[in-house]
Amino acid sequence: MGYKAVISFLKGKTALLMLKLDGLTVKLVYEGGKLTEASARGDGDTSEVITHNVAAFCNVPMTIPYQGQGTYLI
Repeated sequence: MGYKAVISFLKGKTALLMLKLDGLTVKLVYEGGKLTEASARGDGDTSEVITHNVAAFCNVPMTIPYQGQGTYLI
């Protein structure tokens, strides 16, 4: 769809258009420096646990230097 088609579709109305980049949002939970849970956004309401899959992502650390108490979310 070209910009002329968008202008025609808007019929003179004001709109904000933004480029959408495909990607994946993942919540990582570390306890005591170890990855304990990874979840994706899923359907927008309910997240999908993907902890067993993240080992395949070379840029997701299985451990982090943070050793404090509690849960550390990234």
